[in-house]
Amino acid sequence: MRALPRCFLALVVTAVFVSGAYSQTPPPTQAKPGAPQAPARDTKAPKTATGVIKGRVVAAGTGAPLRRARLLLSAPGLERPLYAATDGQGRYEFADLAAGRYTLKASKSAYVTLEYGQRRAFEAGKPIELADGAALDKVDMSLPRGGVISGTVVDDMGEPVAGLSVTALRSLYDQGKRKFVATGLTVQTNDLGQYRLYGLQPGTYFVGTRPTPGPSTDGYPFAPSYYPGTLNPGEAQRVTVRVGQERSGVDLTQPPGRLARVSGVVVDSAARPLAGTSVSIVSPSTGYMLSAPVKPDGSFLLSNVAPGEYFLAAIVRGPGIGDLQQTMLPITITGEDLAGLVLQMTPGSRVIGRIVSEEGTSLPSSPAGIRVDPLPMTTDVPIRIQNIGTQGIVSDDWSFEMRGLGGTILFRPSRLPAGYMLKSVLLDGRDVTDTPIDIRGTEDLTGLQVVVTSRVTEINGAPGDAKGQPVLEYTVLVFAEDAARWKYPSRFLATARPDQQGRFRTANLPPGRYLAVALEYLEEGQSEDPDYLEALRPLATRFTLGEGETKTLDLTVTKADET
Repeated sequence: MRALPRCFLALVVTAVFVSGAYSQTPPPTQAKPGAPQAPARDTKAPKTATGVIKGRVVAAGTGAPLRRARLLLSAPGLERPLYAATDGQGRYEFADLAAGRYTLKASKSAYVTLEYGQRRAFEAGKPIELADGAALDKVDMSLPRGGVISGTVVDDMGEPVAGLSVTALRSLYDQGKRKFVATGLTVQTNDLGQYRLYGLQPGTYFVGTRPTPGPSTDGYPFAPSYYPGTLNPGEAQRVTVRVGQERSGVDLTQPPGRLARVSGVVVDSAARPLAGTSVSIVSPSTGYMLSAPVKPDGSFLLSNVAPGEYFLAAIVRGPGIGDLQQTMLPITITGEDLAGLVLQMTPGSRVIGRIVSEEGTSLPSSPAGIRVDPLPMTTDVPIRIQNIGTQGIVSDDWSFEMRGLGGTILFRPSRLPAGYMLKSVLLDGRDVTDTPIDIRGTEDLTGLQVVVTSRVTEINGAPGDAKGQPVLEYTVLVFAEDAARWKYPSRFLATARPDQQGRFRTANLPPGRYLAVALEYLEEGQSEDPDYLEALRPLATRFTLGEGETKTLDLTVTKADET
């Protein structure tokens, strides 16, 4: 059986809180199913937000105040995160807050960036429950010095290589696949070939280099490589860093690579040369991306492309919202130049739909802030180069419209009001909730219905240890019993951290049969790893979740050495 990773040296994060509160929207009134709902009338004046969260940020070990540390406070009900900076005594304050469940993050250069409640590297933080009008004082955080990886990059002749980007990478599951994911800083080597990556959380990394786009500093081509000096990600060696440790002497020999030129022309949907955009080439395995402008005659040229599998992508936007054309093409580079490519743009499709309620519910008075998001399912391509068109901003009559869509897409509502969750997504009456729709970009879709329900599910509890004593530090992982439902992006999987009273809560899971386990430590990305989930089956508690059901689980925290 696969074992959990050993705990890292604890990261010191402390906080003292007043009890919070959780409230739900009262059940809505009855309404005809499947039909647009008329807005209900508001009968109560909105409450004034008067809550406060404040505290200090200090250096772990010394307790010295950290000046100008950056605080970020977020919550599902906020349109955008709130920011604050500490003063000369390390103090910060967020005022005029509504009741809710908040996430707090603190950062400062050369120190480890932490979320409140994070005790170990790459662990999720803990939520802060803020009751209506409550003032939470002494929400203090201690930031340890970050780890450092440093070294020198030389070529195969022993000469220093300047101008190479160097980054720390982690191997983890992301968007349903194991891949190298960059973390921390990306720095460039200086004229002596030296680099220094700092502010790293304790953990295990791979060090990778990425040539600066365009001609290399000394005119010699270099391909993306990995410590200690390989072009093959599978041969990369690990570098482990403890809290505040500096790992010097992590020197790389940058092997020369036979780099290719990729060229062609971009044309519009009528096969006419198209300028005013750029072409990007992206590696799905490493996320490396290189872009080049399209010239007035529609031609493009990408230089210094290492061997590998890639996607070529281009997007051009018109004068109107959602007026755009797009294209994406998979290619393979073997070291030889690739010329004569034709990237033909496709106009995006328009999708028209409506949010409706299931039988027995009516919709809230206003859809302000609610939207329907198109979720691209081409998971081999980083989201940042995928065109997802416009978001579906919901109008007063609960209708929405999106333009410029193309590709394989799922649809999900976001910012639903408290007391509502997604029931299903229907296209012309067919259930496509978890079935991606192939949108060609040449025809419109007009029969999309997003069905929401007020029969919200919730799972909660307060796990204890083997002796039944309360535990304040753990992570609960809930996942479907059926492994077929683990595929990214799964609605049937959730993680939860305890609040300041040691209780966890997670909501809006679809009805079904589930497994739940309380873990002493869960590292980022592990919840997406199917092998890891399978290994947890014997340790998990089985339960069935019905529509609108609130389930309280009696869990025992599993220690790392017990898995």
